[in-house]
Amino acid sequence: MLQKAAQVESRNREFASALGLDAGVSIEGTIAEEYSEFLLSHGGRNRDLLSRVQKELQAFVGNSARKRHAFPPMKSDDRQLIHEYAAHFGVDTISYDPEPKRNVVVSMLWVRETG
Repeated sequence: MLQKAAQVESRNREFASALGLDAGVSIEGTIAEEYSEFLLSHGGRNRDLLSRVQKELQAFVGNSARKRHAFPPMKSDDRQLIHEYAAHFGVDTISYDPEPKRNVVVSMLWVRETG
């Protein structure tokens, strides 16, 4: 398991480096295993957006007091980027509101205890 976590961390750093993002920040506890072609291509073309989303997701997962974070309204492709990238941070996402005010809200994953 530790080796798998190291592999995921290495891959995340390579991705961040390839897109010119802050590769010095650790992204621990990731859920998604691979980056989609959409995320790689749209993120590569929209590095400013990807960088902002990365910073907001890192701040969100780093603050245990926050349960939700709402991104501003944006176009469909940008919302898809958030949905896909957020999976690598282990958070849930959902879109709200009709166009043109449709936005993405991220929330912490809820783990149900059994027993």
